[in-house]
Amino acid sequence: MNDLNVKTGVDFSKFDYENIFGVIKATENMRQNQMRPFKVYIQELSIEKFSNNQLTYIGDSENGMDFRGIDGLRYESKSCHGLFQSDRVAYTKSIFLKKFHTKSFLEVPKTFDYMLLWDSKEMSVGLITWEDCIKNMVVNDANIKTKIMKEDVNFIKRFVNPADKEDFMEMLNRNIKNNL
Repeated sequence: MNDLNVKTGVDFSKFDYENIFGVIKATENMRQNQMRPFKVYIQELSIEKFSNNQLTYIGDSENGMDFRGIDGLRYESKSCHGLFQSDRVAYTKSIFLKKFHTKSFLEVPKTFDYMLLWDSKEMSVGLITWEDCIKNMVVNDANIKTKIMKEDVNFIKRFVNPADKEDFMEMLNRNIKNNL
């Protein structure tokens, strides 16, 4: 596994990982299918907020990327509980690269330059290039998945102690009930 040796114009040492992982942990209870997009939205807003003004959240305004960096590069973000798996496994859990509504094409357009990988179990984050991301790409009809070789991951921060945050599901339920 690599140390951070990817050269971008974003200084990842300036991110507040304790608060980012605090938000990730505080959204753990948002497991229902209808909550998953909202959970991702909250987590990605926190990444922007705690990036020290280095990433701008794009959301779904541009296809296939989540952030634009101060370096002008495109960043995608993927989060998964136990993403990096045990040390005995050489690759990450499977990650969806693209989900199409109809049958996909064999050639996938490059829509980001780097992908941030967030493991909410290990509380660790890594960075990979587009090229490393598609090495093990598998096209299955309307879905495209990949597994990342852990030797290709440039780890930014490992085993972060997350900041204490209020549970977002409890906060959401309380606010909804108070406003019905």
